[in-house]
Amino acid sequence: MNIIVDPNKLMNFAAYVSDFPKKINTECSEINSAAARLAKTVDTKDPADIKKITANIVRILENADPDLKELQGKVEGYANLVKHIRSNTKG
Repeated sequence: MNIIVDPNKLMNFAAYVSDFPKKINTECSEINSAAARLAKTVDTKDPADIKKITANIVRILENADPDLKELQGKVEGYANLVKHIRSNTKG
């Protein structure tokens, strides 16, 4: 049996899926901080709009959290299955 899937790349992808919401939340926080600094120097509604948009992004990520965790688990499970099959076919 020839399986053309690199389980290490799958595990890297699973780690990326896990880190994705954390990194996006961090970026949204930094954008909000910059918008707060901008609000002190300009008199527009742009900083409030930015805060609203980043809050929507965070909400979307929170709603997607169960799906992202399921994806991560499935990818890790598939990687482990590939490793298992490869180890049984080599022996």
